[in-house]
Amino acid sequence: MRKNLTKQADELGEDNRILWAGLLGTILFTVFSLMWMSQERAIPKIELYSLDADKSERITVAISADDMQVGDTRNPERHPVAIALRRKRGVDDARVSRREVLIRRGDTWYRYHAPKLMED
Repeated sequence: MRKNLTKQADELGEDNRILWAGLLGTILFTVFSLMWMSQERAIPKIELYSLDADKSERITVAISADDMQVGDTRNPERHPVAIALRRKRGVDDARVSRREVLIRRGDTWYRYHAPKLMED
């Protein structure tokens, strides 16, 4: 009977070790995932220059990873730069093509050069 109790205790100990190893693996995965996600990533910035009368006007806009993920560079309305521009104060709408960027303020559309990627 004593051997059976010892065998059962060993089996329970083995099960506990497996559970603890799984729990430890999950905890380590979570910690390292959070550390990776919290690292600062370079957010690309775009600088746009006006094509219209006021050539000195410039707009700088930051493109987030979400913008890149949900955007479509082939669709002027869903372009990641257009999505980011719509978040800016004073921009009512935006369209982005290979040749130009259109920004609407009120009833007027303004033209800008095509995006030029900037690095900080």
